[in-house]
Amino acid sequence: MGFTFYAKFLPFVFSIGLFTLFLVAYLSIKGLKDDFDGSVPEPLSELSLLNDFQSQYMLETIDILQDNPKGIKTYATSFYQWSLYKNLSQSLNEQRGVFSFLRHIYKITFLTKQNDMILSLERKKQQLVEEVEKTITLEAANILKADRDLLYEHAKKVNSISANIINTQVALHTLEKEITDHFHNATIGLLCMITLLVFIIVVCIDIVVIGFIRRLNQYLEEQFNNATADLRKLNAHLQNEIAKKVEDIRKKDIAIYAQSKLAAMGEMVQNIAHQWRNPLNSLGLVMQDIQQKFNRNSLTKEILNKHITTSLALADNMSNTIDIFHNFFRLDNSFEHFDIKDAIHEVVIIYEPLLQALNIQIHIEYDTQEEYRIFGNKHAFMQIVLVLLGNIKDVFAERKIKNPYCFITLGKKDSILHLDIYDNAGGINPHIIDRIFDIYVTTKKMGTGIGLYMAKEMLTKYLQGNIYARNITFNCDGDYCKGALFVLELQLSDTMEGEVDNEREIKRD
Repeated sequence: MGFTFYAKFLPFVFSIGLFTLFLVAYLSIKGLKDDFDGSVPEPLSELSLLNDFQSQYMLETIDILQDNPKGIKTYATSFYQWSLYKNLSQSLNEQRGVFSFLRHIYKITFLTKQNDMILSLERKKQQLVEEVEKTITLEAANILKADRDLLYEHAKKVNSISANIINTQVALHTLEKEITDHFHNATIGLLCMITLLVFIIVVCIDIVVIGFIRRLNQYLEEQFNNATADLRKLNAHLQNEIAKKVEDIRKKDIAIYAQSKLAAMGEMVQNIAHQWRNPLNSLGLVMQDIQQKFNRNSLTKEILNKHITTSLALADNMSNTIDIFHNFFRLDNSFEHFDIKDAIHEVVIIYEPLLQALNIQIHIEYDTQEEYRIFGNKHAFMQIVLVLLGNIKDVFAERKIKNPYCFITLGKKDSILHLDIYDNAGGINPHIIDRIFDIYVTTKKMGTGIGLYMAKEMLTKYLQGNIYARNITFNCDGDYCKGALFVLELQLSDTMEGEVDNEREIKRD
């Protein structure tokens, strides 16, 4: 039913379109004709200038006849008006347009009689103009020198020739108007014939096209049914493939996280070794001192108790170190209120041995009167700071920076806490700074590009925060230093707790 309706509706649409096209074309041609017919101000100006020249020439002649011959002046005003007339007449002859060109072709093809009359009148007009030119330039000068009595007859002659030019010009405009009417009527007739012919052709083509479309519609319907069946099979296959790919990506993410975890654990083992080296050396010295005093029989109860107390303190310190590292790697989904300052100090304590090995100085700045408490996962935050410090340490070691510095500053603005971590290691390559948090993007020669990616993921998941990086120039001990600035934006406790609680409720559901 729908196809039949559209097939019948198509000729009606073509008919409306052709009628609209015909109407627009008719109005356009009519407008061109009216514009051509209405362009009489310039011809009227031509006739008006010629008429003014007649009157002015006669007036100046009368003035000359009434004045003293010695005071005779040339026809300055008349000559000026005559030059204006010639210029205007020449410009009108040079004006051409599309309508004028087509009209000229039609005139010389179909209206030869009128065309011959126009050519004859134009030649006559040209002769009269040349006669006026000759009369006002040569005869006037000769008459003025010979006899003033002939001057009036001369002016009447100029007036008569000018009147002939005016009559000739009027006749020309009359013929041009007649030709324009002929051309307009012929154009309208041709337009009607073309429109009718196009309509007949369109109807015939429409009948052929409708039949072709009907057959094509049947063929496409069959192909569509076959393609639909194939698409159902392909869709089922793609769903299985997507499920497999999603599972592979999930496993890959787990592997990436494990890889990042192992890298962090490797550094932590180094930190534990640094943290335990001094206590173990001290414990060994205590045991050697006990043995020496025992061999010399100088070991007293007081000395033994003192060494036992020292050994227990060293062992307790080593045990606390193990607890710190154990808590650091215990990343779960627990959320709590914690102080950013305490978390940063714990991270610095953990990482301080490696930083000291490279002579890296850390400066922590914050307002001691302010409270910097947030709500989130403390261990996730510590791992994020550890990743940033690890990157700074690696860059200093790779670039061999003299007098390396690392700065950590805390600040608040409204309900947002800003943690800035920056260094004087020269900054990040501008070509990759916008992709620095993408996976596998790294600036280090031996880097994997996982650390910053995981740091951003943990910051988003466990702290609802944001992180970005940029290069900065700052004053460092009187010198201008360049480095990389990492900015962490976190919400303070009073605005963060409700959002995280809601998110945990959603996860439970």
